Amino acid sequence: MAGVDWDRCPDAVRSQVVRLLRGLQRLLGEELVGLYLHGSLAMGCFNPDRSDVDLLAVVRSPLGPPARLELARLLLELSGKPRPMEISFLLEASLKAWRHPLPYELHYSEDWRARFEQSMADPAWELLQAQERCDVDLAAHLTVLWHRGIRIAGPPIRALFPQVPREDYLDAILSDVRWAADGIVSMPVYAVLNLCRVWRYLQEGAVCSKAEGGTWACSSADLPADLKAVVERVLRLYRGEEPDAPWDEGTLRRFAAFAAQQVRELAPGREPDREELACLRCGTPMNDGGPQWMQLNPALAPLALRIFWCPSCSKVEFFLDKQTEPSLTDDLPHEDWSAWPAGEAQTAPGAPGGGEATECLSCGALIPATQNSCPRCGWTWR
Repeated sequence: MAGVDWDRCPDAVRSQVVRLLRGLQRLLGEELVGLYLHGSLAMGCFNPDRSDVDLLAVVRSPLGPPARLELARLLLELSGKPRPMEISFLLEASLKAWRHPLPYELHYSEDWRARFEQSMADPAWELLQAQERCDVDLAAHLTVLWHRGIRIAGPPIRALFPQVPREDYLDAILSDVRWAADGIVSMPVYAVLNLCRVWRYLQEGAVCSKAEGGTWACSSADLPADLKAVVERVLRLYRGEEPDAPWDEGTLRRFAAFAAQQVRELAPGREPDREELACLRCGTPMNDGGPQWMQLNPALAPLALRIFWCPSCSKVEFFLDKQTEPSLTDDLPHEDWSAWPAGEAQTAPGAPGGGEATECLSCGALIPATQNSCPRCGWTWR
């Protein structure tokens, strides 16, 4: 099946987007700046049987808990009818003062459905709280929007959205190369085509869709014949031209290694490989969630952290991101933790014990000021 674009998409998909727009206008009123399409539906490779509808919404002011709750209800109602929706809500002011990773107000995809449903049942759950969250992938989404996006409502794209710096776009797309080393086995279609479009961008500077990246890769003389067969099969699956069937894991991993080698050659200094970090609890290799800005305490500047999470036991580890650590920590109010006497109990900035409840960095539940561990998941500041 040939991919379709916004102008030729099924009426049911168009109606779904229109219903979303009407719902956002009803709930947000003048606070809604605009709604925009990116991804496959904007770039002409949308498969009505398997593609998501990718959107960005811009709002004038931060979203409070009541607005988040109403938006959660709207998204749970509309997503999957007929296609899954993925949408991030961005603050207009953050677009005028670009930083990477970009903060967002609210994000929804079908992967988050259970968390949204839990939010509606538990007012203390993290998704309803007004706090800063960031997403490395937004640099890629905004780049696609700038070059290939479609305005559903609001100002023209280039009048509202900044042009993402190349280094930030590279950081976002190279995370796919790192992820694909293992992720290609569980999600071969997504991984292979994403690797192809990263390769094309590094070779030609073209911002393209997954399907366009795969087609381009098949025409490259640098792609070995056995790996070309992988891309050709993935394209047929992506277009719905043949049913899924088991893959040879070794062949998929060879393709991921080939793509990583292309990155090393075309983007020197942007090494896609990272040292493997084993989970201290169960020993499973941890996934690299990329850099994130985190506000541990309103009185302190935000920290740029690199977050690793275990796919087996869900343990989370936080590390200061080396690329941003000096510039951030130099400006922070200094607290000499190393001077505390050994064994003496202390309260970390923003941790329980400071006089008010704080949010668990693992599951998002509120930790009472009188407790040092999360009552829901047991996470602790110690």
